[in-house]
Order: sequence, then structure tokens, then C-alpha cells
Amino acid sequence: MAGLSYGWVGATTESAARFTVRTSGAASVRVLVSASADLANPVASSAQAPDGRGLTKHEISGLAVATAYFWAVEADGVVLADQGRFRTLPAPGAQANFGFCFAGDRIRSSNHVVYDQIRSMNPLQFLFMGDIHYSDIDSADRTQYDSAFEDAYSTARYSRLLREVPTVATWDNHDFTGRFGWSGSVGAAPAQESMRAHGTFYPLPESGLYCTWVVGRCRFILLDTRTFRSNTTDPEGASKTMLGAEQKRWFLDLLQTCAEPVVFLCESIPHRMTAVGGDRWGDYQTEFAEINAFVNAYGLGAKTVVLSADMHAIAADDGRNSRIGAMELVAAPLDQTSSGSGTWQIGPIVAPAGTGQFGHVQVTDAGNTITVAFTGRDHTGQVLAQLSKTFDASGYRPEPDTTTEVWTDDGVWARPTVRVGASAQADARVWQGDTWT
Repeated sequence: MAGLSYGWVGATTESAARFTVRTSGAASVRVLVSASADLANPVASSAQAPDGRGLTKHEISGLAVATAYFWAVEADGVVLADQGRFRTLPAPGAQANFGFCFAGDRIRSSNHVVYDQIRSMNPLQFLFMGDIHYSDIDSADRTQYDSAFEDAYSTARYSRLLREVPTVATWDNHDFTGRFGWSGSVGAAPAQESMRAHGTFYPLPESGLYCTWVVGRCRFILLDTRTFRSNTTDPEGASKTMLGAEQKRWFLDLLQTCAEPVVFLCESIPHRMTAVGGDRWGDYQTEFAEINAFVNAYGLGAKTVVLSADMHAIAADDGRNSRIGAMELVAAPLDQTSSGSGTWQIGPIVAPAGTGQFGHVQVTDAGNTITVAFTGRDHTGQVLAQLSKTFDASGYRPEPDTTTEVWTDDGVWARPTVRVGASAQADARVWQGDTWT
């Protein structure tokens, strides 16, 4: 008799959704989608034969905009238990209010009640920011990655979250090839093959896990901070990269040209300068400076909200401590030990042992303004931190002043140079919402 290991709904748009399903003992699998909880008059995907791991991929299109749906897996003509649900997105460019959750960092077999708390908030999406397991595999044997992802996705509470909240995921070091994992790691290719096979994603490039999507008048940009990394031991310089040239060009061009008044920039790690040897931006200082110079030169931090995890704490900042003047939000860990550092407007709030932490973001679009309201919460729903920021949505984008130096939280950085998306040197200042500083 066929059984369901997990079903992951994701990559939702205003008219479609994608699904990854893992079954056992099935020869033919379909996904059924209906506007009714009893699955009356369902739309069915084409039947797929599971691969050697029991995996099938499905897509349902032609759905109504901003509408609640129910879904289930049909195996060999029998509808399996453990029904799911999702909601299609508001139309791109439409004025819309919505909420989503984000977090990262959990042990491989995590079945924490925090996933039930996230579900109970009925978010439009859940953004998983990396480290779904801490197996730190670096092997040419893909089956090791397969087993780790399958263990992580199949626990009762997390698998229910995947069924009932459309989830967008990236990875970080521990679920890639371990601490200091980079593009030349032995396991880099099999890790990506396994990640793609087991997850549900928006359209991806040929290599890498970066993508973008739009919810109403908000743009989401999800970066892959692992696939293209130079080795952290490489000498600092222009050729040393975390993002890789192609992804970086795509990201900065999109950030500069997109019409949406608010951009949620999703990075697995906080967008902060850190110490050398920490496996974060401190090991890629030239590229970090380059990106910041570009963002500041075009005044793009004024419309950006950076979301991340990796630091096992809750932290929030309206831009006053950001090198790009962007609102920055951190939410972690879902189920791990806790720690935090850095200068933040709020936090870092470190969780007591056994506590699961996550972030919730409520977006309120009032027409001329869009308000982003963040709450950092624990697994009981208790609010640990809250911060709101209102963005100009009337079409105004500030033009940058110029200066010969940029003040940062650790000194003066003289005359930054933009090398991506612009041909000339750029001087930059940081936009703080109403003035340049």
C-alpha cells in the first residue's frame, strides 16, 4: 500500500503552484487541487512515476488569484491522507496586505512545536533561510545528502508545515558541504542535485539556487550564498567571491531596475561585516564593499528589507546600523543552540535552551506607503521583539548625494568603487529614510 513521506507545496504565483512529493510503494502519483476541503471537482496534475527515491514533481496552473485551495496526493488511484492547503498570491503590482514567516537553523530530526506555531499564524509563505540539518556532509556520494534531506522533511510537524504553508528554501553551510563549504568542495555538485530533487522551487538558473518572485507590490530576491563561493582561504581581492559574477550581476541589475517599491532581500547570513574566519561576509570583504557601494550609489537601501538567519538569535534594525541603510531582520534558530553578536537596534535576543524562534512579517499596503511590521517570536507565540518601518510607495526613489568617503560602524571607507552594473567609479552615502548620511 502506498504511503506519503512528505509533500511540499511551493513556488506559488497568482495562478499556479508547484509540488514535490515523496511516496513509498506507489507506481503512479498525481496531485489533486480543489477550492473545497472535500476536494470536490479537483484539478489534477499529470501522473508521474516516482524515481528511485520515491520522488515526483507536479505543477498546477490556471488557478484563481489570491484564492485558498486544498490539495492531496493520489497514489495508484487512491487519495492519501494528510491533506495540504495553500493560497495563491495577489496579482503582481496589485495593492495587497499579506503576512509571511521566516527562520532557519534546525537539527536534522527536528520535530519542534515551533512548526505548529508558524502554521497557526496562517502565513502566505514560509521562507526557510538555511541549515535544514547539521550533518555537514562533504562527499561525492549523493545518497548521503538524499538521506539527510529526507529525514529533515519527513518529521511529523515539519512535513505538515511543508504541506500547509508554501515554503521557499535556500541553504547555508551545514546543509551544503559543512562549515567553510565552497564551490570546489567535493560534495558541491551532489549536494545541489539532491537539494533540487527533494525541494520545490521557483524557476532556477542552470546552476545555483537563486530566484525571484513578486507578491503584490513587493519583490523578493533569494540569494544563493554557497554554490559559487571562492575558498575562504583565497587571498582577499576583486576575484574572491561569495555570490559569483553571474549571480551578482543578476542580483544588482534586478535590484536597480525592478519597479516594486519594497524589496525583500533574502540572504542565508546577515548582511553585516564580520571577523575574518567566520564563514560570513568578513571572508569576502572586497565583494561586500563592492555590493554596498552599488546599493548606496543608487539609493537602493531605502526600499530594501534584508532577511536572514545563521546567527542563532532574533535581531532587528531599521537601517541605522546598516551599511546600506536597509531594514535588517534576523530570525533563528528554529531548533538549535543559540548565540548572537553585533550592533542592532533590537537584540540579538538569544533563546533559552529548547526554545524555537522565528520571524513574522506583516505587509500593509496603504497605496502611497507600504508598512513592514516585524515580530520576532518563540514557539509559544510570545512576541520577543517588534519593529515597523514605512516605505514610500508613491514612485519616488531618492537620488544619492556624493561624497569622497563613507562612514561605517568601524571607521571610514574611502571612495567605494562600483564594478558591477556601472562603468564608472561611484561615490556613495547611506539613505536613512529622509536624509543622506
